[in-house]
Amino acid sequence: MNFFGHVAVARGWSHDSTVLFGAMLPDFVGMVGAASPRVAHPGIALGLELHLATDDHFHRSPVFRALTRESARVLVARGLRRGPALAAGHVGVELLVDCALGRDPEVAADFLAAVTAGAPARLAGAVTWTSPGEEARYARLHAQLVERGLAVVDPEPARITDRVLRVLARRPRLAVPEVAREAVTAAFASAAGPVAGAVPELLARLREELSPAFGPAGRAASAASLARGAGGP
Repeated sequence: MNFFGHVAVARGWSHDSTVLFGAMLPDFVGMVGAASPRVAHPGIALGLELHLATDDHFHRSPVFRALTRESARVLVARGLRRGPALAAGHVGVELLVDCALGRDPEVAADFLAAVTAGAPARLAGAVTWTSPGEEARYARLHAQLVERGLAVVDPEPARITDRVLRVLARRPRLAVPEVAREAVTAAFASAAGPVAGAVPELLARLREELSPAFGPAGRAASAASLARGAGGP
Protein backbone atom coordinates (compact mmCIF):
# COMPACT_ATOMS: atom_id res chain seq x y z
CA MET A 1 0.00 0.00 0.00
CA ASN A 2 1.24 3.47 -0.86
CA PHE A 3 1.37 6.50 1.42
CA PHE A 4 -2.00 7.87 0.30
CA GLY A 5 -3.66 4.54 1.04
CA HIS A 6 -2.09 4.48 4.48
CA VAL A 7 -3.89 7.70 5.33
CA ALA A 8 -7.21 6.15 4.26
CA VAL A 9 -6.65 3.16 6.55
CA ALA A 10 -5.23 5.08 9.52
CA ARG A 11 -8.13 7.52 9.60
CA GLY A 12 -10.30 4.58 10.67
CA TRP A 13 -8.65 5.04 14.07
CA SER A 14 -7.67 8.69 14.17
CA HIS A 15 -8.17 11.92 12.26
CA ASP A 16 -5.25 13.53 14.07
CA SER A 17 -2.96 14.82 11.33
CA THR A 18 0.20 13.76 13.18
CA VAL A 19 -1.05 10.17 13.34
CA LEU A 20 -1.87 10.27 9.63
CA PHE A 21 1.55 11.72 8.84
CA GLY A 22 3.16 8.94 10.88
CA ALA A 23 1.24 6.41 8.80
CA MET A 24 2.95 7.79 5.69
CA LEU A 25 6.41 8.32 7.16
CA PRO A 26 7.93 4.86 6.43
CA ASP A 27 7.14 5.30 2.74
CA PHE A 28 8.75 8.74 2.75
CA VAL A 29 11.85 7.27 4.44
CA GLY A 30 12.17 4.77 1.60
CA MET A 31 11.54 7.39 -1.06
CA VAL A 32 14.46 9.54 0.13
CA GLY A 33 16.76 6.57 0.78
CA ALA A 34 17.09 7.31 4.48
CA ALA A 35 17.58 5.23 7.60
CA SER A 36 14.64 5.10 9.98
CA PRO A 37 14.58 8.39 11.90
CA ARG A 38 14.09 8.69 15.64
CA VAL A 39 10.46 9.53 16.45
CA ALA A 40 9.64 11.29 19.72
CA HIS A 41 5.97 12.19 19.17
CA PRO A 42 3.26 9.72 20.30
CA GLY A 43 0.90 10.52 17.44
CA ILE A 44 3.57 9.94 14.79
CA ALA A 45 4.65 6.76 16.61
CA LEU A 46 1.08 5.45 16.53
CA GLY A 47 0.92 6.16 12.81
CA LEU A 48 4.15 4.21 12.31
CA GLU A 49 2.65 1.21 14.10
CA LEU A 50 -0.45 1.41 11.93
CA HIS A 51 1.67 1.57 8.79
CA LEU A 52 3.62 -1.58 9.61
CA ALA A 53 0.52 -3.55 10.59
CA THR A 54 -1.39 -2.32 7.54
CA ASP A 55 1.34 -3.34 5.10
CA ASP A 56 1.52 -6.80 6.63
CA HIS A 57 -2.21 -7.44 6.29
CA PHE A 58 -2.63 -5.62 2.97
CA HIS A 59 -0.08 -7.68 1.07
CA ARG A 60 -1.59 -10.91 2.43
CA SER A 61 -5.15 -9.82 1.65
CA PRO A 62 -7.03 -12.26 -0.61
CA VAL A 63 -8.70 -9.26 -2.27
CA PHE A 64 -5.39 -7.59 -3.14
CA ARG A 65 -3.83 -10.86 -4.28
CA ALA A 66 -6.77 -11.61 -6.56
CA LEU A 67 -6.53 -8.15 -8.13
CA THR A 68 -2.79 -8.42 -8.74
CA ARG A 69 -3.08 -11.93 -10.18
CA GLU A 70 -5.71 -10.76 -12.64
CA SER A 71 -3.69 -7.69 -13.57
CA ALA A 72 -0.59 -9.84 -14.15
CA ARG A 73 -2.62 -12.32 -16.23
CA VAL A 74 -3.81 -9.52 -18.50
CA LEU A 75 -0.29 -8.12 -18.84
CA VAL A 76 1.14 -11.51 -19.75
CA ALA A 77 -1.63 -11.90 -22.33
CA ARG A 78 -0.53 -8.53 -23.74
CA GLY A 79 3.04 -9.74 -24.20
CA LEU A 80 4.93 -9.04 -20.96
CA ARG A 81 7.21 -11.63 -19.41
CA ARG A 82 5.90 -13.12 -16.16
CA GLY A 83 8.33 -11.31 -13.82
CA PRO A 84 7.67 -7.78 -15.11
CA ALA A 85 3.95 -8.57 -15.40
CA LEU A 86 3.73 -9.63 -11.73
CA ALA A 87 5.71 -6.57 -10.60
CA ALA A 88 3.77 -4.13 -12.78
CA GLY A 89 0.47 -5.68 -11.71
CA HIS A 90 1.40 -5.30 -8.04
CA VAL A 91 2.52 -1.67 -8.28
CA GLY A 92 -0.25 -0.73 -10.68
CA VAL A 93 -3.01 -2.14 -8.47
CA GLU A 94 -1.62 -0.25 -5.47
CA LEU A 95 -1.73 2.99 -7.47
CA LEU A 96 -5.26 2.25 -8.70
CA VAL A 97 -6.32 1.68 -5.07
CA ASP A 98 -4.95 5.15 -4.27
CA CYS A 99 -6.89 6.64 -7.16
CA ALA A 100 -10.13 5.06 -5.95
CA LEU A 101 -9.54 6.30 -2.41
CA GLY A 102 -8.69 9.78 -3.70
CA ARG A 103 -12.27 10.22 -4.91
CA ASP A 104 -13.42 10.54 -1.29
CA PRO A 105 -13.15 14.25 -0.40
CA GLU A 106 -12.74 13.47 3.31
CA VAL A 107 -9.79 11.15 2.67
CA ALA A 108 -8.30 13.77 0.35
CA ALA A 109 -8.67 16.50 2.99
CA ASP A 110 -7.07 14.33 5.66
CA PHE A 111 -4.19 13.54 3.32
CA LEU A 112 -3.49 17.22 2.69
CA ALA A 113 -3.66 17.93 6.44
CA ALA A 114 -1.21 15.10 7.08
CA VAL A 115 1.21 16.52 4.51
CA THR A 116 0.99 19.88 6.27
CA ALA A 117 1.71 18.18 9.61
CA GLY A 118 4.87 16.75 8.06
CA ALA A 119 6.38 20.14 7.22
CA PRO A 120 10.06 20.04 8.23
CA ALA A 121 9.68 23.08 10.48
CA ARG A 122 6.89 21.33 12.40
CA LEU A 123 8.91 18.16 12.94
CA ALA A 124 11.63 19.76 15.04
CA GLY A 125 12.12 17.58 18.11
CA ALA A 126 9.53 15.09 16.89
CA VAL A 127 11.43 13.41 14.05
CA THR A 128 15.23 13.32 14.03
CA TRP A 129 16.98 12.18 10.84
CA THR A 130 20.30 10.38 11.06
CA SER A 131 22.14 12.89 8.87
CA PRO A 132 21.73 16.41 7.47
CA GLY A 133 21.68 14.92 3.96
CA GLU A 134 18.65 12.77 4.79
CA GLU A 135 16.89 15.72 6.37
CA ALA A 136 17.55 17.79 3.24
CA ARG A 137 16.24 15.05 0.95
CA TYR A 138 13.08 14.79 3.01
CA ALA A 139 12.62 18.56 2.85
CA ARG A 140 12.80 18.39 -0.96
CA LEU A 141 10.32 15.52 -1.05
CA HIS A 142 7.94 17.41 1.22
CA ALA A 143 8.10 20.47 -1.03
CA GLN A 144 7.20 18.24 -3.99
CA LEU A 145 4.25 16.75 -2.08
CA VAL A 146 2.97 20.22 -1.25
CA GLU A 147 3.36 21.31 -4.86
CA ARG A 148 1.61 18.22 -6.28
CA GLY A 149 -1.22 18.09 -3.74
CA LEU A 150 -3.89 15.65 -4.87
CA ALA A 151 -2.08 15.10 -8.17
CA VAL A 152 -0.32 12.22 -6.38
CA VAL A 153 -3.48 10.23 -7.09
CA ASP A 154 -3.84 11.18 -10.76
CA PRO A 155 -6.20 8.50 -12.15
CA GLU A 156 -5.08 8.77 -15.78
CA PRO A 157 -3.84 5.29 -16.88
CA ALA A 158 -0.95 6.86 -18.79
CA ARG A 159 0.23 8.62 -15.61
CA ILE A 160 -0.01 5.38 -13.65
CA THR A 161 2.03 3.64 -16.33
CA ASP A 162 4.67 6.38 -16.10
CA ARG A 163 5.01 5.78 -12.37
CA VAL A 164 5.09 2.00 -12.70
CA LEU A 165 7.79 2.07 -15.37
CA ARG A 166 9.83 4.57 -13.35
CA VAL A 167 9.65 2.47 -10.16
CA LEU A 168 10.52 -0.81 -11.88
CA ALA A 169 13.32 0.70 -13.97
CA ARG A 170 15.53 0.42 -10.87
CA ARG A 171 15.19 -3.38 -10.98
CA PRO A 172 16.47 -4.70 -14.34
CA ARG A 173 14.84 -8.14 -14.02
CA LEU A 174 11.43 -6.59 -13.39
CA ALA A 175 11.69 -3.53 -15.62
CA VAL A 176 8.91 -3.08 -18.17
CA PRO A 177 10.28 -2.37 -21.67
CA GLU A 178 9.28 0.93 -23.23
CA VAL A 179 7.72 -0.90 -26.17
CA ALA A 180 5.14 -2.34 -23.77
CA ARG A 181 3.98 1.09 -22.54
CA GLU A 182 0.79 1.15 -24.63
CA ALA A 183 -0.19 -2.38 -23.60
CA VAL A 184 0.39 -1.60 -19.90
CA THR A 185 -1.66 1.59 -20.13
CA ALA A 186 -4.54 -0.30 -21.72
CA ALA A 187 -4.36 -2.97 -19.01
CA PHE A 188 -4.54 -0.39 -16.23
CA ALA A 189 -7.43 1.37 -17.93
CA SER A 190 -9.40 -1.87 -17.94
CA ALA A 191 -8.43 -2.69 -14.34
CA ALA A 192 -9.49 0.68 -12.87
CA GLY A 193 -13.16 -0.23 -12.53
CA PRO A 194 -12.67 -3.66 -10.89
CA VAL A 195 -10.08 -2.26 -8.48
CA ALA A 196 -12.35 0.62 -7.47
CA GLY A 197 -15.20 -1.83 -6.97
CA ALA A 198 -13.05 -3.99 -4.66
CA VAL A 199 -11.75 -1.12 -2.50
CA PRO A 200 -14.67 -1.05 0.01
CA GLU A 201 -14.22 -4.76 0.76
CA LEU A 202 -10.45 -4.36 0.91
CA LEU A 203 -10.71 -1.55 3.47
CA ALA A 204 -13.36 -3.33 5.51
CA ARG A 205 -11.21 -6.46 5.79
CA LEU A 206 -8.12 -4.47 6.68
CA ARG A 207 -9.90 -2.62 9.47
CA GLU A 208 -11.41 -5.85 10.77
CA GLU A 209 -8.00 -7.53 10.88
CA LEU A 210 -6.32 -4.52 12.49
CA SER A 211 -9.02 -4.06 15.14
CA PRO A 212 -7.56 -6.54 17.68
CA ALA A 213 -4.45 -4.37 17.95
CA PHE A 214 -5.98 -0.95 17.23
CA GLY A 215 -9.59 -1.43 18.35
CA PRO A 216 -11.58 0.48 21.00
CA ALA A 217 -9.19 -0.30 23.87
CA GLY A 218 -6.21 0.67 21.76
CA ARG A 219 -7.97 3.82 20.59
CA ALA A 220 -8.58 4.88 24.19
CA ALA A 221 -4.95 4.32 25.07
CA SER A 222 -3.86 6.21 21.96
CA ALA A 223 -6.13 9.14 22.82
CA ALA A 224 -4.54 9.42 26.25
CA SER A 225 -1.09 9.21 24.71
CA LEU A 226 -1.94 11.89 22.17
CA ALA A 227 -3.24 14.16 24.91
CA ARG A 228 0.08 13.86 26.74
CA GLY A 229 1.95 14.71 23.54
CA ALA A 230 -0.26 17.60 22.46
CA GLY A 231 2.67 19.96 22.38
CA GLY A 232 4.11 18.17 19.31
CA PRO A 233 3.97 19.29 15.69
